[in-house]
Formats: sequence, C-alpha cells, structure tokens
Amino acid sequence: SGNAGAQRQNEASLYLKTAPLPANTSKAVFKNVALDMRRYKNLELFVHAEDLNDSAPTNNDLNSNAAFFIRFGSDATDNYYEYETTLKYTSKNATSPLEIWPNENTIRLEIQNFIDAKLRRDKNSAIPIDARTEDLEFNAIDNNKRIFVKG
Repeated sequence: SGNAGAQRQNEASLYLKTAPLPANTSKAVFKNVALDMRRYKNLELFVHAEDLNDSAPTNNDLNSNAAFFIRFGSDATDNYYEYETTLKYTSKNATSPLEIWPNENTIRLEIQNFIDAKLRRDKNSAIPIDARTEDLEFNAIDNNKRIFVKG
C-alpha cells in the first residue's frame, strides 16, 4: 500500500501448547492493534500443528479434530470476521520442511472474501446482525475452510 499509515509489520511467530481440549472448545490468544485489515488484499499465514501424541495418520488427510481460526474486528466477541480451517498434524519425528510445514496448513486468504461474506449476510434480512453467521457460499468452495461474520 502506498499509504504511510499502512506499513508492513514485522513477522512474528506464536507458540501455543494446550492440554487436550474437550470437544467443541477452543483456546485463543488476543492481540489488539490499530490496523484495519480491510486495507490489504491478501493474508498469508503458515500454521504448524504438531501431534504430541504421534497419532497422526500417515496419509495426507486433514484432521477434523484440529482447527485454526483467526478473527479480525473491533472486538473478539460481538463485531468480527472469522476464518477457520482444519489442520494437518505433523509427526513428532518430521524432519523435512514440507513435513513440518505442510501445504495444507498454509493459509492464503483474500481479505475481500470477508467483505463479500458480510455483504451477502446483510442482503439476507432474516439474519440478525448480532448472530454469528456462516458464509455458505465461501464454504461451498472447500468445506475445510469457513468464514463467519458477526456484527
């Protein structure tokens, strides 16, 4: 972007380790920044999910019990865009870069998808804006990747 206010941030990484979680629960890390992500065109993230129990399948299947999500918005509970995808576990004894960082876990997302999802939601007057709404049109492309809008 040519705007002085929209400068690239330094790369950063985050390591999060949890005990096994009950079904349908999540853990999150929050970072508040004064940055409107809608000013950008694309988001690319590299996500790693290590199987500490080494129970990952040896084929290329994604693990439906492991998912990554990220939220953008003015707050994390009432006004946000959310992207979610299932992850492929990496074996504890993986050594090659493609085993450690499988392509299935690389997130390449056009920010416009969030805006389009909200516009589709807003066209449907039956959906209240304070409900977390799944964008079925985006999700129809790949059922392992989902977008939600709230607010």
